[in-house]
Amino acid sequence: FSAEVGHDKDFLASALAYHLDLRGPAETVATSCSSSLVAVARAAHAIRLGLCETVPRHQLGASCSPDDPVRSVAGMIWAADGVCRPFCDAAAGTVPADGAALVVLTAASVRRAYATLEGVGLNNDGGRKSTFSQPSEAGQREVIAMALADAGREAADVDYVEAHGTGTR
Repeated sequence: FSAEVGHDKDFLASALAYHLDLRGPAETVATSCSSSLVAVARAAHAIRLGLCETVPRHQLGASCSPDDPVRSVAGMIWAADGVCRPFCDAAAGTVPADGAALVVLTAASVRRAYATLEGVGLNNDGGRKSTFSQPSEAGQREVIAMALADAGREAADVDYVEAHGTGTR
């Protein structure tokens, strides 16, 4: 039992909290491309609610085998030619990759900040999109408005935008 539980992705957050003696919410977030951003938003909310003062958030992504037959199924998100073309009329899918990242969020009163997360927004636009895995333009506008409102900012205050360009349509 312990070997199975100890190696299951659903127990990763609890195992990390146990081994590092971390207190507060221990959550594994699985929302596909948005997992790391959802995890950061949840961490920010937990800190604001006083559930904890410091939250490590990590994201690990491992792509499936290049020989995986699912990649060649019509209608899937993978680019058949292996090229991702975000924001392009020729966009035909995304290209999987491996990666890992770790950020530590903490209450401003705990230690010196290297950056400040001013606002977050989370949403799902339900059936107002072409497929369940693709956000709608309206949904994106709404979640950006939520984050700006949460930060007490206006769109004109934004100096830099980092986009998630999957190359899907």
